Amino acid sequence: MEKAFIWLCRMLYVLVAWSGVVVNGEKNILFVFGDSVIDSGTNNYIQTTKAHQANYVPYGIDMRPGASGRFSNGFVMTDYIAKKAKIPLIRPYLEPHADHSYGANFASGGAGVLNETNLGEVVSMYMQIEQFKAFKKNFTANLDQSEAHELIKNAVYFISVGINDYKVFINNYSALIADYNPATYVRAVVGNLTFEIMDLYDLGARKFVVTMPKNIGCSPAMRALHGGNCLPLGTELSEANNYLTEASLTVLEESSFHIKFIFFDQIVFMKPRTTNPQSYGFKHGSKACCGSGSFRGSFTCGEKVCGQKFSLCYNRSAYIYFDAYHCTQDLNIQAANALWEYNEPAVKPFPLGDFFNVINEKKGEENRASIPLLKEHLNSKISQMVQKMEKEGKFGSMVGRASSRKDFVVEQA
Repeated sequence: MEKAFIWLCRMLYVLVAWSGVVVNGEKNILFVFGDSVIDSGTNNYIQTTKAHQANYVPYGIDMRPGASGRFSNGFVMTDYIAKKAKIPLIRPYLEPHADHSYGANFASGGAGVLNETNLGEVVSMYMQIEQFKAFKKNFTANLDQSEAHELIKNAVYFISVGINDYKVFINNYSALIADYNPATYVRAVVGNLTFEIMDLYDLGARKFVVTMPKNIGCSPAMRALHGGNCLPLGTELSEANNYLTEASLTVLEESSFHIKFIFFDQIVFMKPRTTNPQSYGFKHGSKACCGSGSFRGSFTCGEKVCGQKFSLCYNRSAYIYFDAYHCTQDLNIQAANALWEYNEPAVKPFPLGDFFNVINEKKGEENRASIPLLKEHLNSKISQMVQKMEKEGKFGSMVGRASSRKDFVVEQA
């Protein structure tokens, strides 16, 4: 009788904790990692500067209950993906008393792949993964090992990160270029991202959506610095990053029978929209809605810089960019639709809906002990790919700009 009571209590817990939508016998769970593109309020709960927060007007002006920490006028991409998956919005991991039964959002505005990017002001990717380790322990505490493994394995892991690493590099270019070749900087960012994804793999993750950064060179902030044109250095860095990211993770996928990727190249997604915004329901493709100066490209929305005034457009839906770097919720809707429906060349190799609607049916023994060897193999492959890219001129004029060369060390945390 006592055993039956314990079993009943355990089943009640599971029903309450895992009362998410069931599709093909599996529950939809979403974990979110990265930066301000998909931050749903993480930075509300850390000590940081106003530049790395968005919990004040006019952010959130077109959503209820208003400013929530999202770097947009409304919802971000992963909010709309959650709606399509028929689950509640994914709450920040750091939010007290939040319901995390459908997953958690670890993304932090300003975060980068590299630990030194905005160090001490944001939650880096490394720390986000450390938080996930702690979360996973509690998340699966009342499940047996097999149930826990299946839930973690069939969850979707959404990653959008990298643009802040390049923002830091561009903003400090004159100081860094004396020591660092841009090609090796890209290699460090992509190499570390690959290893961080492997760390998540080691924790049980199998289904990844990797959203590669927009062209930072064509953001309103960079246009304002370059007479209205895209900043070539930003464009070259972004294109090299996205090319190498997809190539590196494809090698990882081919090397591991159990991991799957969906790639979303935001350069490919954004280019036709910024070039011909009217065809996509917008009026302004290069000017921000909120900010100051040329193209409203100064990052002053909401007086991020104390005392510096800003202007706000009236018709937010006419704009692709809400502030100097971040997009409006109308653009975020289109991005979520493209991912879910697989109806644009920016998304490959299949629709995001498949990750939620089809369980991971890969069978076979997984040798976790081989991960260090796989990292070593990938490190070598990434170096070879960078050398090949340099020979093919994929770094454009960047390599020639470096006065000396100093390789970054890939962090293997």
